[in-house]
Amino acid sequence: MEMGTLLFLIIIVCLGAFVHGITGFGVGIFLMLFLPYVFSYQTSVGIVVICASVISAVLLFNTWKSVEIKKILPVIIPVVIIQIISTYFLFALDDHVLTIVLVVILLFFAGLFFLSDIKWHVNVSAPNSILAGCLTGACNILGVGGPPLGYYYHSMFDDNIKYLANLQATLLISCGLLLVQHIIEGNITLVTFEYSVIASAVCVLVLFPTLKAFKKLDRSKLTKIIIVSLIVMAIIKIVF
Repeated sequence: MEMGTLLFLIIIVCLGAFVHGITGFGVGIFLMLFLPYVFSYQTSVGIVVICASVISAVLLFNTWKSVEIKKILPVIIPVVIIQIISTYFLFALDDHVLTIVLVVILLFFAGLFFLSDIKWHVNVSAPNSILAGCLTGACNILGVGGPPLGYYYHSMFDDNIKYLANLQATLLISCGLLLVQHIIEGNITLVTFEYSVIASAVCVLVLFPTLKAFKKLDRSKLTKIIIVSLIVMAIIKIVF
C-alpha cells in the first residue's frame, strides 16, 4: 500500500461519507468521481459497494425503529429486479455517454428537490412507488440510484429521521445485493478488500458526528443541502 494512495483514499472517503451522512445518499457518486484516478475501475467499484453497504448499515443501526417496511416494499422489489438486469449493461456503455447521463441525472434531481423546497411534491402511491423503484434500479447502472430514491422518500416521509431510516434500509438491500453480485463474479480481490476495510473504518468515524448534525436539520435546510450537493457533484464530474 502506497502512503500517497492511502492518504488520497482517506480524504475522498471522509468527504463522501460526510455527503452521505448529511443528505442520506451520495457516497457512491462522490467516490466514483475520484477513485478511478488512482485505482482500476474494478477496484473502485468494489470499494464503493463495500463502503456504501457499511455506511447504510451504520445509519440504519441508529434509525431502524423508524423503518416502515410496508411503505417501502413496493419500491424495494422493483429496485432489486431492475438492478440485477441493468448491472450487466454497465460495461457496454461509452465513458463519454456515461458522463453526460450522470450529469443530466444529478442536475435533473437537483431541480426536483428545488421544486420540493417550494412545496411541490410527487404523489405517493403504489404505481409511483413501483416507478421510483424501477428508476432507482436503472440508475444504479451508473451508481446514482441515490437521487431518485432520495427524492421519492423525501416526498414520502415528512420526518427527516424516517426519511433517512427508510432510505438506508432500501440502499442497504440494494448495495448488499450488488456486493453479492461482485463477489460471485470475482470482482472483490484481496487488494480491494484491504482498501475497503480502511475506507469503511474511516466512514464509520465520520458518520457519528455527521449523524448528530443531520438530526439538527429541518426539512428546508436538508433539501437545500441536497440541492447544493447534487449540483456540486455534477460540476465536479464536468470539470474532471
